[in-house]
Amino acid sequence: MGAQIAVAVLDAADPAKAPGFPAESGYTSAFAVFALVACGALGASWAIPGKRHRVSSGGHQGRLRIPTD
Repeated sequence: MGAQIAVAVLDAADPAKAPGFPAESGYTSAFAVFALVACGALGASWAIPGKRHRVSSGGHQGRLRIPTD
């Protein structure tokens, strides 16, 4: 899907270009579009709540229990 979006951005950059060749400004535009998408994905990943670790009240906090048998 990303490749299709990149091709669409490259093709739409300069309609007066020679057929079959993308304009240079299209590459800059495609980079800017995908940089914005990456920033949006980073923001969305920060919005996902993380796992909460439970601390037991049994007095074994920070100690590793090794079986002796």
